[in-house]
Amino acid sequence: MRIKAIIAILAAVFTTSLCGDLCATTYVNRDYYINSVTQNCEYLITDRTISDEVTWGPGGLIGGDNCEEKPGGLPYVIEADVLVESTAVLHILPGTTVAFKDGPTSFGVLGTLIAEGASFTSYNVPPFPRDWSGLRFYGPDAAHSRLTDCYFECGGASSADVLALVQCEAGADIKIENCQFHRSGLYGILIDGASPTVQDCVFTECSTYPIYQRSLNSSTRYYGNAFYDNAHRGILLASGSFDRSGLLPNPGVPYVISTFGGDGLLEIPERVSIEIEAGTIIKFINPEGRLDIQGQLIVAGTPSAPVVFTSLADDQSGGDSNGDGDETSPAPGDFTGLRFIGESSVTSFLSCCIVSFGGEGRAGSASIYLMPGADVLFNTCAVAYSVENGLKTYGAAPELRGCYFMGNHIGLFCDAGAAPTLDACNFMDNQAYGIYNDDPDTIVQAQKNFFGDPTGPYDPVDDTVTGGLYNPDGHGDMVSENVDYTGFLASQADGPTLSIRSNVQSYLPYEYLSVLTSYVNFHAETHLDIYVAILLPSGDIIFYPTFYDAPVSTLVVLPATSALAEFELFGVNVPSPILTGDYWIAAVGAVPGTLDFTTNLAISHFAIN
Repeated sequence: MRIKAIIAILAAVFTTSLCGDLCATTYVNRDYYINSVTQNCEYLITDRTISDEVTWGPGGLIGGDNCEEKPGGLPYVIEADVLVESTAVLHILPGTTVAFKDGPTSFGVLGTLIAEGASFTSYNVPPFPRDWSGLRFYGPDAAHSRLTDCYFECGGASSADVLALVQCEAGADIKIENCQFHRSGLYGILIDGASPTVQDCVFTECSTYPIYQRSLNSSTRYYGNAFYDNAHRGILLASGSFDRSGLLPNPGVPYVISTFGGDGLLEIPERVSIEIEAGTIIKFINPEGRLDIQGQLIVAGTPSAPVVFTSLADDQSGGDSNGDGDETSPAPGDFTGLRFIGESSVTSFLSCCIVSFGGEGRAGSASIYLMPGADVLFNTCAVAYSVENGLKTYGAAPELRGCYFMGNHIGLFCDAGAAPTLDACNFMDNQAYGIYNDDPDTIVQAQKNFFGDPTGPYDPVDDTVTGGLYNPDGHGDMVSENVDYTGFLASQADGPTLSIRSNVQSYLPYEYLSVLTSYVNFHAETHLDIYVAILLPSGDIIFYPTFYDAPVSTLVVLPATSALAEFELFGVNVPSPILTGDYWIAAVGAVPGTLDFTTNLAISHFAIN
């Protein structure tokens, strides 16, 4: 109470000193939405619609400080539904208390609500979760609303589809800054078809998840929020299909993929590109949970902030999201994994990601499954603890650089002419095989990789007569026949690695061309100069020691923890004369100011039609 009194005094000082004549002149149409002042010294608000610009303040619409029991001002008691129409503006000033009475009344906002330093709570003493429902912002006319330094508690009564203390829907891209959400009966914030900004807010003791994103067609921005003692640590994210390209930001807690109305399946359809921000954690609830990619998936992890796909029971990644303490532990097969479907996913690029405890329980399953044509690029990614296969490539030719396969039944499974590019990868502690090739007509090229021991992989089958290899004294992960592991590494490979790929595989003349790069170095903030050579369809080669002038974030010198810097190659997007055909790009990193090359040679291909 003492803290609340101090806050009220400060709010009153702030209002008096800064509002001036503006606050004195914005109390308009008082009788329109105020029913009466009751004997309990409160403003009793019955079923009203606000259709113009009005202000609620802590100190005096009708009586203010005249109430001896509440000298700090009268609370607004909501007894029935209130609606702010699309053309209306409601200001709620610092120190104002809005209390909801007699069950889950509705407070709808179709227009603009500007609330600063206000409290939204239950009329009951003491208040309990679900005493009232919440504020519902709906439609693009509500997008100018702003909640700043506000306190919300004990709502979430699940009435009229209002399930959270604050609910943003259908284009209500409001700003929520430095607010507290406490003891909601369901969610602190619910987002459905809107893209609010949620910044520097605190969520405590919510009965389920602090935030629920009920649809995927939003671009919510999260900055600096804190989460304490909620029933589940995470943001509940709807399953379904992304219907537009965009960024999935890192909210600071894991995303938990909902099974409401589905089986926990996320889909990226063709012609949709989804980028996942560094440090993002995605957890799946059930064995059927997976991410299907037919479009483009860009995973922008870094060594210090990898992107993680894992089980709901994995408390080591982002905390206890299922709220059961130590009662459950993650296990192989807790979810299905990532599935790249055909050539339409070929431009996907994954940097510094971890996929663990996937593979589901079916024979032949995999935590990462690549169908024919899904020649995806992986730079420094880890696949761990899959119940069957870590990564299975069926007729695809993925690029795997600096990747880790650990604790799976089989690390890498190849079939149907799969031709992965393996460079400086690590196969360790896989139970049956590090690499298994099921196609007798194809040799998997696996030179210069580490198999968990200086003696190399265990190869007990002597097929040297037919050109195969034989290493019965190898103590590393086992390999099958038709795997060329010559020149294996005697110690773990840990970079640096460089990858490069164009943003799409085929262009029309004058289309914008960019390439994605990922440079990963675990040891230090090493900087590199990146040198590029472009082979034109004519057979000519153009060399670029530097790049076209670009923003600071995309300069040629990339810090060690940066990934997926996007930049434009000078002279490539509009060649003159226009040359149609195949283009090849090669890139390599060198110590700044020298030709001391320290990375692998990265190669990418595209075509101009």
